[in-house]
Amino acid sequence: MLDSLPACLHSFTREERLGSGERYYCKQCGGPQDSTKQLSFQRLPNVLCLHLKRFKQSAVSKQSSKIDSFVDFPLHSLNLLPHTSGAISVTATADAATPPPQPEHLYDLFGIAIHHGTMQNGHYTSFVRRQANWYHCDDAMVQGASLQSVRSCKAYMLFYVQKQLSRLA
Repeated sequence: MLDSLPACLHSFTREERLGSGERYYCKQCGGPQDSTKQLSFQRLPNVLCLHLKRFKQSAVSKQSSKIDSFVDFPLHSLNLLPHTSGAISVTATADAATPPPQPEHLYDLFGIAIHHGTMQNGHYTSFVRRQANWYHCDDAMVQGASLQSVRSCKAYMLFYVQKQLSRLA
């Protein structure tokens, strides 16, 4: 079970060894070769929307269920540099440490969508940040929210903006 957003990002962008049925065919060797694949960010967006997997379907029973575990997430300075193509290729080829992140690699949280309820019956609410203040939005009701309530929610979607842009707002 992944309990933090950085751990989720690491899992999403880690190198994976392909199975025997997915081996790469090499024209030079004339045969299949063991290989790996790795996802990464080629270009980083100004606004980053991260969707956490909150629903699963059993392969055996075909029943859907909700994943209700807590995933910790940073409010400020989410670092995406280790998950970029450039950083991955530098560390893979030179055995070098990842360079320090620049402002374009860092993200600040500005919104959260939360699903309350079950697969059959649910409701969505959100938290949004305006400057240093957080607000809880529930249909037509908007009220101030404590940092503790924001930090402890079971996020479904997380909305980040590049740190260099969040200073302009």
